[in-house]
Amino acid sequence: DEGISLITQAEFGIAYDPHTNYIAIPIYDAIGSLVGVKGRYFGEPDDYHSKYMYIENCNKSKVLYGYWQNKDCIKHSKYVIVVESEKSVLKLAEYGFRNVVATGGKTISRHQVELISRTGKSPVFAFDKDVQEDELKQIANMFADCIEVYAVIDTDNLLNEKESPMDREQVWITLYNDFVYKIK
Repeated sequence: DEGISLITQAEFGIAYDPHTNYIAIPIYDAIGSLVGVKGRYFGEPDDYHSKYMYIENCNKSKVLYGYWQNKDCIKHSKYVIVVESEKSVLKLAEYGFRNVVATGGKTISRHQVELISRTGKSPVFAFDKDVQEDELKQIANMFADCIEVYAVIDTDNLLNEKESPMDREQVWITLYNDFVYKIK
């Protein structure tokens, strides 16, 4: 229903775990080792089933989801797009953007900052609508002074509250082309 093709799902190893009724999202580190499996409940979350859980636990603060699959495109790009969720990496792959990684949430660890910095590319943060500009500036300040940091900032209110910038392809393309601002 999210518009993520079977080809993209197969490339990223997305599967279904019938034992837990969760969609299984394998998490790989920067050298391609499987370090965990995140699950998204296949149904409406309730008191017994959270929307997301780790089927095989990993330290999400030590990895950037999608880096392993997108490393070659990142290497040949000027920027690395940083999003919150694994689903956003998959959606952007569908739109043809392969220089993308996810932090696993709106917070970012020092280790993730280091991993992004090691790419040698300027990060462009494309976090959900509910992340405020001052939060983005705090994240930007975690990077060394020599690294330019950018963010997609929806100054024209193209997004609905809590909407992800990549939920709708045309909105994403407009935001990426016209609403990327240097924040550091």
